Amino acid sequence: MWSSAYLTLAFLLGQSVPRLPSASATRIMGGLWLLSALIISSVYRSNLKAMLILPILRLPFDSMEELVETNILTYVTEGTMLQKQMMDAPPNSLLGRLRSQSVSYWDVPRAIRELMLGRHATFVGRIVSHSVIHRIFEQTNSCPLYTAKKAFWGGTSVAFAFRKDFPLKLKIDKALRRLLEFGIPEHLYRKQVKNVRKCQKDDFTRPSDALRPLDLGDFYGVFTVYAGGILLSLLVFLTEILLGRRARRTQP
Repeated sequence: MWSSAYLTLAFLLGQSVPRLPSASATRIMGGLWLLSALIISSVYRSNLKAMLILPILRLPFDSMEELVETNILTYVTEGTMLQKQMMDAPPNSLLGRLRSQSVSYWDVPRAIRELMLGRHATFVGRIVSHSVIHRIFEQTNSCPLYTAKKAFWGGTSVAFAFRKDFPLKLKIDKALRRLLEFGIPEHLYRKQVKNVRKCQKDDFTRPSDALRPLDLGDFYGVFTVYAGGILLSLLVFLTEILLGRRARRTQP
């Protein structure tokens, strides 16, 4: 019993054991616990290194309010609803203030090249931005762009236009409603721009440099390691007791 208790405490405290256990079951249980502790500690150490090595990314702006406070040129596609709203906006509004630092032209490939070179930002809709990010990732296998977290407008609806008294309108509405209920259009859209998810993972491309106090959830992994170690050590301890009693009973 003393040997089992000594081995258990030595394993938990990380101390060297001068005498190895002689029972096979004790060796197996202790070896399994040591192997699992090594694997889990290696994973935690690797995650800690990744967090320390990852550089802090300070963005020049992350919302429309921050954008208008800078002198960054912003491309707005000519003739779009965004440009019309910007031109008609009051001077003191966000869109009105953006008007002084905006550039507009029709050449979309040129706008993408200028954006890649960092010569201006781009104010476009969500679908267009996803398409551009997806295409750039396919061409360069990298994510050189980022999107602001705070959107200026909410989602805009997409609809089909029919002439009045169109006889198939009710049937088409019914079919579209069923498709939307099952999420098929959204699934097809995400499938077409699947690379956007690779470029918009917050934990890799947008690390947060804000400090926060630790909570209980940050220690769940450590608690699991210690609880597993104590449980396996208890099993080793009980196994040693049972094997010791059985050995004493079999002795003449």
